[in-house]
Amino acid sequence: VVERSPEVRFDTHNQAFMDTPFYLRQEVQFSNLKKEFAGSNYQLDAMRFDTNHTVSYAGRVGPVSVTPHLGTRQTYYSRDVDGDDDLIRGTFDAGVDVSTRFYKVYDIYMHSMGLDYNQIRHIFAPTASYNYRPNPTVSRTLLQQLDSLESIDKQNFIRFQFENKWQTKEHDDYGNLITRQIARVIPFIDVDFDSHHTENVGIDIELRPYSWMGIEADVLYDSREKEVDSANFDLYFNRGRWSTTFGQRYTNEESNQTTAEVKFKMNDEWEFKVYERYEFDGGISKEFEATVSKTFECVITDFVYNHHHFDGDAFF
Repeated sequence: VVERSPEVRFDTHNQAFMDTPFYLRQEVQFSNLKKEFAGSNYQLDAMRFDTNHTVSYAGRVGPVSVTPHLGTRQTYYSRDVDGDDDLIRGTFDAGVDVSTRFYKVYDIYMHSMGLDYNQIRHIFAPTASYNYRPNPTVSRTLLQQLDSLESIDKQNFIRFQFENKWQTKEHDDYGNLITRQIARVIPFIDVDFDSHHTENVGIDIELRPYSWMGIEADVLYDSREKEVDSANFDLYFNRGRWSTTFGQRYTNEESNQTTAEVKFKMNDEWEFKVYERYEFDGGISKEFEATVSKTFECVITDFVYNHHHFDGDAFF
């Protein structure tokens, strides 16, 4: 677990610079971090001050959107990997996104099996994103690996992404037609210019055939090893007071787990939840958790019992 006591962050998001097509984003973050490991007294700790500034330009060439961006990140660490010295790491980021979109409306109407589809619109948005980052001024091997920020390294690749969205119009409780997204499928491929190889091939899928049911899945394929690196699948239902989720998690040569969660909202004050995570490789229950939630006027309090295969029982 990584403790952040405290962490303070300021983020402007993309803000237009005066009356120009340039946008500026500034991120400033201070973190006092401590990372502990289960079943061990070993820990990492450091204070970190991180700044990230990015300038982007919103341009168009006919129907094509072209967005170049340029940024720099400077990060101060109070301790290095040996815990002796403080240091400052700098990185430089540049890239450009090129995208466009097309759409077509199909006169498809479905009013059976609980469906209420009144036309379907398909939106296709291909994007090519080039990202370049030279070696940071400090190697990540000299840093304590506290979270994802320390794993930043050089990159020189282009991602081709092909977003597909399907939308329909449904009647709400008052008989008005409202737009709802029923599917989103995004295949992508990464090409690394340094290795001259296709590094990642993947797909993200979101399906909402009904407003109360959804399916989410993602798959990442390692083209070098010619095998699936990771895959996740979730199926969830939300009807009335009941909410149910089933999931499957696969990581190559590491784990193959199934998760299940059931929620029941008794009223506006009380909610019950049960969660289970089962590992097929070892045939064991990795984690079980039961939660009772009490909602006050402006506070939600959770009473949780947790059983973990390695850490035992806990109540909090």
